[in-house]
Amino acid sequence: MGDEHLGGGVRASAVGELPSGLLITSLVLLERAGASVTLKPEHEETLREEKAAFVRAMG
Repeated sequence: MGDEHLGGGVRASAVGELPSGLLITSLVLLERAGASVTLKPEHEETLREEKAAFVRAMG
């Protein structure tokens, strides 16, 4: 994976090393703080599903 910019100061090269749960938590917090997170279209659906599962788990 290259050094693609994901928004909110996050670069994909750093994200590739994060555990999935930490990544989802971080992206949810970034969005709630008003940061924009730009993803490739093929990743948007997966992120949407993971965020929904995270929100359900948090109750």
